[in-house]
Amino acid sequence: MAKPQSSSSPPPSVRVVIVEDDPVYRQFVRQILKKVEGVTVIGECSTGAEGIAICRREKPDAMLLDLVLPDQQGVDVVRTLRPEFPDMIVLLMTAHPRDDLPRELLKLGVQGFADKTATAPELVKSIRSVLAGGLSYTSVAGSKEVAAKLGLSTRTVEKHRANIYAKLGVRDVVGLTRWCLYHGMVI
Repeated sequence: MAKPQSSSSPPPSVRVVIVEDDPVYRQFVRQILKKVEGVTVIGECSTGAEGIAICRREKPDAMLLDLVLPDQQGVDVVRTLRPEFPDMIVLLMTAHPRDDLPRELLKLGVQGFADKTATAPELVKSIRSVLAGGLSYTSVAGSKEVAAKLGLSTRTVEKHRANIYAKLGVRDVVGLTRWCLYHGMVI
């Protein structure tokens, strides 16, 4: 029988694999993870095939995964691993966000999406959110594109988005997507 944890014992560490082909961004993510208490990086690689192999060998609790890898798409890595690791937390990262991406990722059971243009504090917030069992779908580039098209500042667009979220009773893109699906606004 397992010994119960005392209130003074540290929480178990979350074992994370980083799958990212850009060595500079991979190092950035590694440094970010050092700031997140209770996280241990157990493996890093630059291709989908290597990521699948590491996950099968090490059985991580979480994976931070690039959307575009040299040998395959990150969503294909998720499709391969999800049946074997249904409880593994996945945070997908990309420099090329697409409008349909949050919906596709929700269907695959991906807990989070982070735009690579996000700042270090924004990325830490996303990582903490998904590791705590929440969802985090952020896209900084989408806010910048909307602002540019409307001739507004990014801050103004973010304020309007926050007002829409508040009026609909949602907290983020995931909640907004669910609201739209529920109300038949997205097919």
